[in-house]
Amino acid sequence: MTWSTLVLTQSQLRVEVIGTLAVRILFFILPAAFFLLFDSIIPSLAVGLKIQSAPALPTRTGGVQGAKKSKGTPPWWQVIGVSLFNVLLSVGIQVLVELLFTEVLHMRSAMKITTTLPMPWSIAKDVLRGLVIREVLQYYIHRFLHRPAHPNTFSTLHKKWNHSITAPYSFTAYYDHPLPYLLLHFLPIYLPTLFFRPHILTHLLLLALTTLEETLVASGYATLPGIMLGGIARRQDRHMQSRGRGNFAPWGFMDWLHGTSVGGDVMEDVIDEADKHQVKERAGGMLDDAAEQGREGVKEDVSSQHEWRPNNDDGAYHDEVTPHSDDETPAAQYTEKPSDTSAQLTTEAACSRSTDIATTVGSAATKEGLKQGLYDLHDVMKGSITDAVIPRK
Repeated sequence: MTWSTLVLTQSQLRVEVIGTLAVRILFFILPAAFFLLFDSIIPSLAVGLKIQSAPALPTRTGGVQGAKKSKGTPPWWQVIGVSLFNVLLSVGIQVLVELLFTEVLHMRSAMKITTTLPMPWSIAKDVLRGLVIREVLQYYIHRFLHRPAHPNTFSTLHKKWNHSITAPYSFTAYYDHPLPYLLLHFLPIYLPTLFFRPHILTHLLLLALTTLEETLVASGYATLPGIMLGGIARRQDRHMQSRGRGNFAPWGFMDWLHGTSVGGDVMEDVIDEADKHQVKERAGGMLDDAAEQGREGVKEDVSSQHEWRPNNDDGAYHDEVTPHSDDETPAAQYTEKPSDTSAQLTTEAACSRSTDIATTVGSAATKEGLKQGLYDLHDVMKGSITDAVIPRK
């Protein structure tokens, strides 16, 4: 079924509801269920991947630090139930808004649902704008829930529900009382849609990106793909551990601007993640380059020491040597065939030393260490080739 056929044969409300539910199922419910099963079936392996180790195993500790769970700690099955209820509640509110616009107020639908597909530039612009607005709205709403001038109903409910868990797992992403959940997770995504009215496919793409991000970030795993998700996950984990002292926005830029970062800001996390991902790749590339240069350089130097020319009438190749006097034994009067043994040994020696330096470079945790490693690699490569041609005594 093509997109045009779907739009022409189904009502706009049904297309919106089915699309929203499909995104939530594919990018939240299924991944969160998989992570929960993994943590439950193979806890010995999962505990080594978690930021908080054992406390982050939901079926064993309930996502709480400490040996004993408090009375207010919800069991994992309750967390799943509340999270699913909140997801369905947000979809139900979308339905009510659409019915209000189209049936009561007789206005156009909140989202643009047409057979024409949006252009790539339009998709990129609307998604980026939605992400920026979400970052700003979630920061101030989340900060309001934690630092109001006077405690209110929303802040009390959020603290009692969401922050009863200090070691997050994926289903805790949407575990909260319905009121603060709608305020913190639903409105920052849905309000820009109501205001700018993008194409429904653009809205679904934005919803898929944010849903997958929240699912992965709340998983509690220390290693996540990309250079952004790892830092976001660590900041989210610190937010839960500190019970809301900082790290209010998902990306961390608003926390960086306002000075509310806890345990390092977004800039430090991006640099750390970039070094973690790129240093290994660079080290691997330098290792291959060093080995290849060592082989080529040694082969050239070894071959330059022996020139094989046919110096007899029989056409055989002989080692060309300096003439000897009569009282000296002509050491190179015999015919020999070229051998690659010396070249192979010297190549292995050069590659071995190059490998050691490349490994050292790969383990460099700072830019200064990487730079010094490159200089060492250059010096040792040069020395390896020299030793291969003129062995040290």
